[in-house]
Amino acid sequence: MTQTTFLMLSDAITSSTGLARIHRDLVTRIHADLSDVFRVGALGVGGAISTSAKFPFPNYSIRQLEQMCPIDLPLVWEDFAGRIGDGRQADSPEDLLYRTGQMRKGILFTCWNASWCQWLAQPELLPDQHPVRDFLLQRPQSIPPATWASCTPALRASLAQRPFQRWLYCPVDGHCSDGTLGWQMAPILEGFDRVLAYTAYGAKVIEDTIDKWGDPLSQRRTDFPIAHLPHGLDAATFRPRDRALARATLVSRLSNGEKSLPLKPDQELLAVVATNTPRKDWGLAFTVCAELLQRGRNVFLWGHTDTLIAHWNIPAMAKQFGMDKRVMITSERLSDEDMTNAYSAADAFLGIGSEGWGYPCMESLGCGLPVVHMTYAGGADFTPPALQVEPVGYHLEAPYMIQRPVFNPSDWADKVVQVLTGDRAELSKYPERIDWTVCWEEWRKWLQAGVGAGAGAKEGAR
Repeated sequence: MTQTTFLMLSDAITSSTGLARIHRDLVTRIHADLSDVFRVGALGVGGAISTSAKFPFPNYSIRQLEQMCPIDLPLVWEDFAGRIGDGRQADSPEDLLYRTGQMRKGILFTCWNASWCQWLAQPELLPDQHPVRDFLLQRPQSIPPATWASCTPALRASLAQRPFQRWLYCPVDGHCSDGTLGWQMAPILEGFDRVLAYTAYGAKVIEDTIDKWGDPLSQRRTDFPIAHLPHGLDAATFRPRDRALARATLVSRLSNGEKSLPLKPDQELLAVVATNTPRKDWGLAFTVCAELLQRGRNVFLWGHTDTLIAHWNIPAMAKQFGMDKRVMITSERLSDEDMTNAYSAADAFLGIGSEGWGYPCMESLGCGLPVVHMTYAGGADFTPPALQVEPVGYHLEAPYMIQRPVFNPSDWADKVVQVLTGDRAELSKYPERIDWTVCWEEWRKWLQAGVGAGAGAKEGAR
């Protein structure tokens, strides 16, 4: 069967970010299950530089990144895609007959925020003689060089011969006050041949953005509704562990054996897993803890983050809100085994990030840990409605004017008490549709539906 060249662009699969994990999971699954349809490769930024020797598919590291544009892309594509007839993959009889020796076309599947991808969606806006601009806007042989040089950037973009279809798996973690991503994002979203959202929430925001701010003649409007698929979770790994044992070994497990005291029976463990960035509201986490202390609850906090002092000074907040003797923060990379045991030991998880779709909340539910979340963004599509908190207002986050919710900490404390005094099993129901064993079949359908369809292909998954 003919294969399609398929390169995925995101954070490096050797990195520890959530995007890296999505990248790694998808490329690995496509390689394992759809190798008769796709020949896959990975291209990523960050993480350790590695080669295909470590993975069963080519893995490239971006060496030069300028304003999120990988200057390496032309060289990477030429090396990865190869040329028709070189034996790297199964080419169609038609290609072998008429196009032997030509560089293969294919698919570039990007899993990055849309705001990072203007260079890919609108390469005509890159400077003249930019290597990526010239690569993405190749002159068709039917147009003479002099004529091509005289074309306006917009006309050149419409006539260009492109090296690949451009697909976008688009995270959406918030919206502007009008429910869209803003006027800047519409032409970027319209510049992709296929767009896939993480959640129903994200799909609706993308549709509203294009509908309000997009080109009235855009082909993208005919693609509504935008498809959406969750990146899956391995429920065989993120599952409940023995709770008593997890609590007894939590401190020694997470402190590398420096301490061995278990949590006391009357201590109520809250969990927060979030990077130290403005969008992750660590201030909310500590004010909720302070509110619970005022109510006489014996709370203890386990927080897992990337660094203690960045946007938030976590040690200072612990002292400020009376939690300095009641907190344990881990910032080193933890194994899945350590994470599942920590989740299993906790009493409630605080979903403090305005998440379009994040891993920690779902990992918590997989481990039987109730999640207190907000009604905002895509995470609300999957967390228990009974534990969702309504914002009391919003503030705008620069530079794209995305709304970020503001809360009354007392409302979050009420939900935590509901967890502590309620039915744990009932409040931590796992949404099975996010399990890879369930959602992968929909992924297979969506991926295969796009092969050879090109721009304007109708989307199949909901």
